[in-house]
Amino acid sequence: MPLRLPAPSLILQTGGIGLGLAVLAFAPPATGRMLLVPVTARADAELLPLATRSGSLLIGPGPLPRSYVVMADARLAAVTAGHAIVRLAAPFAGCGTAVGQ
Repeated sequence: MPLRLPAPSLILQTGGIGLGLAVLAFAPPATGRMLLVPVTARADAELLPLATRSGSLLIGPGPLPRSYVVMADARLAAVTAGHAIVRLAAPFAGCGTAVGQ
């Protein structure tokens, strides 16, 4: 008996759900810990000055090369708009230590 594969629509739906959950898991919060990842060398040089200009609290280097973890709010989004800096949610696991520890 030949192996039956699921319908292509089921595969696409399952993939879409998985992608949606991944996006939600890494979407930056309005306020809280964020992982800043520079995409270009210029953005790498601008990352910390922009973060401090927005009033963000610098926590420490992130798990990705040239990335940095900050405690920030909506002002960070406004300051980094137009710069090649990706903002992601920074869960405690793998991104420095918890504040106060």
